[in-house]
Amino acid sequence: MERDSQNELLKIVKSQDYEQLIQKLKYQHKEKEKEANQKEINQYSTLSSSSTFAFDLSISSSKLINAFTGHNNIVSCDKTIRIWDIETTKQLNIFKGHEHYVNSIKYGSNELLNTILSGSNDKSIRLWDI
Repeated sequence: MERDSQNELLKIVKSQDYEQLIQKLKYQHKEKEKEANQKEINQYSTLSSSSTFAFDLSISSSKLINAFTGHNNIVSCDKTIRIWDIETTKQLNIFKGHEHYVNSIKYGSNELLNTILSGSNDKSIRLWDI
């Protein structure tokens, strides 16, 4: 279903019907929020129906695996999107074009394309071919 949704978004972008794209993204966001809320309700219902809880307090804290450097400001404030090789920690690509900070990114791929859809406070949504 995710792939169908990505293909549908790609078709809308290619048609340059940005109002339809914005409406579709808003609809998808609302649907994901509904799913997340329902999941939370289900988890709460499961927890509240049980009267005994057991917690494992021996969990150790998370460990930093690697740090990537290259942004010249707070990550989203430098208006760029960067692709990193997590094995070598090298920056592979940088996408510039937003006029304000980037506040959302979605990676998508199919047999033909690898893409990133990004949203910014410059009120634009951009589709990048990677």
